[in-house]
Amino acid sequence: MANKSSEQHRRADEEVRKKLPPGVKLVRTLRGHTDWIGRIAWSPDGRMLASPSGDTTIRLWDAETGECLRTLEGHANAVLSVAFDRPGNTLGSGSADKTIKLWDLASGKLIRTLTGHSDYVRDVAFDPAGDTLASVSDDQTVKLWEPASGKLLHTLEGHQGWVLTGAFDPTGSLASAGTDRTILLWESSSGRLLRTLPRDQAIVSSVVFSPAGGILASGMGDSTIKLWEPASGKLLRTLEGHTKDVISIDFLFDGRLMASKGNDGTIRFWNPQTGERLGVLEEESSIKWYPGIAFHPRLPLLATVGSDPGTSKDLYDRLIHIWELDLAVLLGQAAEPSAHYVNAKMVLVGDTGVGKSGLSLVLTNQPFEATDSTPGRRVWTFDSRDVKIGENVTQTRETLLWDLAGQPGYRVIHQLHLNEVAVALVVFDARSETDPLAGVRHWERALRLAQQRQGNTCVPMKKFLVSARNDRGGVSVSKERLNALIEEFHFDGYFETSAKEGWDIQKLRVAMEQAIDWKQLPEVSSSQLFADIKSFLLKVKKTGRLLAPANQLYDEFARRHRKTAKKVANLRDQFDTCIGRLENRDLIRRLTFGGYVLLQPELLDAYASAMVNTAKEEPDGLGSLAEESALAGRFFVPKEQKITDSAQEQLLLHATVEELVRHDLALQENADDGRYLVFPSQFNRDYEDAPEPKGKALAITFDGPVQSLYSTLAVRLGHSGLFTTGGRKCGATHRCSAPRRAASAGCSCTSSPKLAAA
Repeated sequence: MANKSSEQHRRADEEVRKKLPPGVKLVRTLRGHTDWIGRIAWSPDGRMLASPSGDTTIRLWDAETGECLRTLEGHANAVLSVAFDRPGNTLGSGSADKTIKLWDLASGKLIRTLTGHSDYVRDVAFDPAGDTLASVSDDQTVKLWEPASGKLLHTLEGHQGWVLTGAFDPTGSLASAGTDRTILLWESSSGRLLRTLPRDQAIVSSVVFSPAGGILASGMGDSTIKLWEPASGKLLRTLEGHTKDVISIDFLFDGRLMASKGNDGTIRFWNPQTGERLGVLEEESSIKWYPGIAFHPRLPLLATVGSDPGTSKDLYDRLIHIWELDLAVLLGQAAEPSAHYVNAKMVLVGDTGVGKSGLSLVLTNQPFEATDSTPGRRVWTFDSRDVKIGENVTQTRETLLWDLAGQPGYRVIHQLHLNEVAVALVVFDARSETDPLAGVRHWERALRLAQQRQGNTCVPMKKFLVSARNDRGGVSVSKERLNALIEEFHFDGYFETSAKEGWDIQKLRVAMEQAIDWKQLPEVSSSQLFADIKSFLLKVKKTGRLLAPANQLYDEFARRHRKTAKKVANLRDQFDTCIGRLENRDLIRRLTFGGYVLLQPELLDAYASAMVNTAKEEPDGLGSLAEESALAGRFFVPKEQKITDSAQEQLLLHATVEELVRHDLALQENADDGRYLVFPSQFNRDYEDAPEPKGKALAITFDGPVQSLYSTLAVRLGHSGLFTTGGRKCGATHRCSAPRRAASAGCSCTSSPKLAAA
């Protein structure tokens, strides 16, 4: 029986060797665990490999011979991760039994058990000095321990979800990340939070620092890898290539090479300095417990958790492959042509009727057209050019100009599109008969708040004040008032323009181009195939087609690229991944139903704004709209944005309601006569003064401009049936000195909604 098993294993290894890319050699396979294997680790001297497992054991392997030296038993549940201390005398392990155990490697005996977590311990890591052990847990905390004594040093709180991964940098700082989609950087000596990296659109399953310093890599649930500059929190580059979750990443000992393991059955090698993909290794795997990969501390060897070819998915991830890498071959050339590009976002904002539409046309080299006030948003290509940034590396720099509508109903919608802005033009009408600068304060504030929400990692933004329609006469605002406004809001320039006559348009264009600091914008490194798929989807979008099934779009691409379709086995996976990449840029949108792709997501804004306007006009001031009416399209939509195909409009209506609810712009509340969409920003009902409520009261205080947060809270609690509301209320349903002030305009007072327990 043993001989038969050995022969099966030999054949399995030979099958693996047939598919190896240049520069990769299978050295040996370690077998013995009876359940999946978690995050593995090399000893500091590289002679031993430790593997934690769902079979509740830890195995210690001789890396040279593949012999299992010792099996450590003691955990009461699956062991998820292991880590060696710097001297290599102690092994730490984290388990689903909620404990951390410390083991003496010379004897295999348990030194001590650390308790304190209230849920699974997902990852453990020793700091470079070996004086501190970090553990991360599903209980949303990170704990720092003194291994020598077992003393708990600090409990780090800040995550809002399971913490899946943690890693120390060479200086001792700690990074942690997980299902709340954020990466937190901590000072391990004090437990102080140093920085929060921007919230992403996907969970973070793995973080690791480059041994060379200066780079933090994160494996993402959206199939990408992000490279960060930890000192500033700046996103340096996004690597595309995987088609499913990236579940584990690691750097070569000198930082020249990075490997990533994805749930798409591949391991990919990257040059972290250029973003080039250097090779692809096939290895079946499961995402069940984030199986690991680990580079040898001194040699070009990589250990990965995987499966034999043809293994049932129920038996995945029970072995370890050790690969020898030929660095000269891997680093010598890319696996396939790569595409590198950087996107810059410009926005045109201002009140309705100030001339933004005409300005957007001439700024994008289109003929001027006199237009009425244009609702919705339009996205134009401002510029696209290729720039050589290295000996063999060309970077495509694309600039998109977003023209955002200024109608009041759109304000609450367009706050969703003010992130990652490199250049903002705040436009006002030079000859307005009322106050020309009335909307400037609102839009400048909206831009500023968007920057604040992004924190210190936001894209550097230049802001220009632009007066439009100057062909009608001079600016009806004194120079003193203009200069005061420019100084107050720190505008980077002021331009008096006429789109119709072309006045100062070229000058403004040049200023916009020069305002972009391309080196400060994150780069995306992708395969040429990804670039081709994205280009195809954007061309389809430019035809004006509203939506299409994803299957139909894929079939069109495959017909146009027959050679690629025959050559690439997982083309459909790569196609679907590219849809997600463009969706993250808000250029297209996958609907959650029917397998449809919305190619003109700008129409979501139009229909959402129409619903907001309808709710605003509700006679009793509750700012609500019957959901049945919303889904039936019983509200006014401007003719130029009305979808004539009723079937397609139905899909768009459902998508719009989903969008509003997802972003908390509308709340779904049940009433006796059906379900309603309640828009906190349009809740403007006033009440007479009421006495202080009897019984217990709940007082919530907000400092600073909290926008519609308080109204959302009040509406939610007010409709819960647990509270009755009392007191004079402004549009945001709170006690303040500005009755009936619209929540969408924001209120800068300190607000204390009072709700008495019912």
